[in-house]
Amino acid sequence: MAGRFVIGRAGSGKTARMLEAVRAELSRSAWGPRLILLVPEQSTFQVERVLLETGGLPGFLRAEVLSFRRLARRVLAGAGGPLLADLTEPGRAMLLRRILSEGTFPSFGPIAGRPGVVSRIARTIGEFQRECVTPADLRALVAGAIDPSSPLGRKLADLGGILEAYLAALEGKRLDPDALIDRLRRAIASCEWLRGARIWVDGFAGFTRSERRALVELARIAESVELSLLADPGAPVFARRVAAEDELCLFHRTEKTYVRLREDFAEAGLAIEPIVALAPPVPHRFRGAPDLAHIERHLFGSGSAPRRRHPRSKSGPSPPAATRSRPPPARSCASCENAGIDSAISRSRRATWDPTTMRSRRSSQSTRFRASSIGAGRRRTTCSSNSCEGSWRSSRPIRRSTRGGDS
Repeated sequence: MAGRFVIGRAGSGKTARMLEAVRAELSRSAWGPRLILLVPEQSTFQVERVLLETGGLPGFLRAEVLSFRRLARRVLAGAGGPLLADLTEPGRAMLLRRILSEGTFPSFGPIAGRPGVVSRIARTIGEFQRECVTPADLRALVAGAIDPSSPLGRKLADLGGILEAYLAALEGKRLDPDALIDRLRRAIASCEWLRGARIWVDGFAGFTRSERRALVELARIAESVELSLLADPGAPVFARRVAAEDELCLFHRTEKTYVRLREDFAEAGLAIEPIVALAPPVPHRFRGAPDLAHIERHLFGSGSAPRRRHPRSKSGPSPPAATRSRPPPARSCASCENAGIDSAISRSRRATWDPTTMRSRRSSQSTRFRASSIGAGRRRTTCSSNSCEGSWRSSRPIRRSTRGGDS
């Protein structure tokens, strides 16, 4: 008989709170009112698996993990009456093509044969079904707010006629999948096994009008309905109950969903309990990964985030790793054991960037090497250091350098 909103950012523990509440009810009693977890279609299997694996429960009978469509099938199957077959997408296109050819629709009839027109009208009809738009609503819109003689007014009038002919053709023969949730809304009041149930809704960023109306009907007969929304609990829309006006806000969509649900619950005369704000210092999901928690908090935030010091540095963050490739290993002179010369050989092969010429050059070193060509494709490098007069033969063939500087 009441609704409650649970607001929290990613990883704050909204789903964990829902699962813990379900486990507590199952541990208290194996029998009793139904426990319904309403999640998106793609999450039903995952949530049911987590509920079984992490709670230490051998099984359960009271709890069910359902999506809106699975709940609609369950309710309609128990309500009695004929179960109509679903209308497929090709079937919808064929029906609309027949309606356009038989009816008089000046805006769409002449272009009905063009590619993409029927599919676009089919998507529009599906959106009308999901948002509970009737032909009467379209006619009232044309008569009240739009000039009937304008192109937009004529198109809306034709869409109202197409929608009316479409619904009449489906009556008692086929079921439009987009109208399934609206049929669920009308059948909830007569569903006995949902009376007194506890319902948790999680994982949704938004709802269609038919889904919002179904949630209102569920709240009328259920003991409680708890809705979890991904948003910042410190936003003004939750503290002062203002409209979600900032369209550039990261959570604008869920804030708008909250405002619409709150208005629907108020219009239905249902009580709304105080908001449960989940704002732990370290999010539940990122307890073992503070870096991910920092990214989640500041990646899309306004302004610059505070810089975190590296744990090994006392003065500030550690410098980035060198982007230059590692130099080749130094090659020892045949008759010199001086390690400093080997280091000079390695440094002399290191390429640096010259900003004045905008090209790479060889770094100049105090120790110079003279190359003289000997043999077929061989090179002898003579060490010019005062402490060594030896020489060694390179196994690499001579290659002409295409870069500036010494080669």
